[in-house]
Amino acid sequence: MEEFKLSNYKGKHFVIKDEITSEDISFCGDEIGVMTKKQVLDKKFIEEHKSSCDYYGIPCYIGKDIDLNKIYRK
Repeated sequence: MEEFKLSNYKGKHFVIKDEITSEDISFCGDEIGVMTKKQVLDKKFIEEHKSSCDYYGIPCYIGKDIDLNKIYRK
């Protein structure tokens, strides 16, 4: 199953990424965990994650996955 890394954002929330890299350095922190594609596509998780990311002004997802880009990109 496909997994995505969670990149810490100043200890407040996280950004979902395909890989933790220096790309988008302002949103790239330490890796704090992983989630499966099934978990990041859960309807309740999507709503809560989008709301938190909007609050902190950070992207929900950075990567190349087509399904996640459709859901998390504005």
